[in-house]
Amino acid sequence: MPRQVEYHPEAKSEIRKSANWYDDKVDGLGLEFLLEVRNAESQIVQNPELWPVYEAGTRRYMMKKFPFAVIYLVSGLKMQIVAVAHCKRNPGYWKDRLNEKGRETLGSVFTFLFSNNANLGVKNVDIGAKNGYFGNINLNIST
Repeated sequence: MPRQVEYHPEAKSEIRKSANWYDDKVDGLGLEFLLEVRNAESQIVQNPELWPVYEAGTRRYMMKKFPFAVIYLVSGLKMQIVAVAHCKRNPGYWKDRLNEKGRETLGSVFTFLFSNNANLGVKNVDIGAKNGYFGNINLNIST
């Protein structure tokens, strides 16, 4: 049975903002950031207990190409990505998300960062089938 992944709404916002920031610096770098987040999610889903326990019962996956960590919780087959946090800014700012009421439920699960024709609100990227590794993904991402 596949694991269910949900993203905290603020984690989604962090991903969008960071991808846009990187793309403003270097064209295409925002897409690289998004692909790195997707890779992190994929690895976490395959083996969520592989990464060390971090703070407040979370686990932390350190991204390889960018100075970000994916902070997540695991409960059986359910996972919640609490934050995609820059490693050098405001450590622990995301902890208040752990106790929030009204978090998204699994009824509004964002199962994978990129499903075909996903729209994450990131500006003007359409990779179509350029990247064979990810198959025939058409992101159609725009702000």
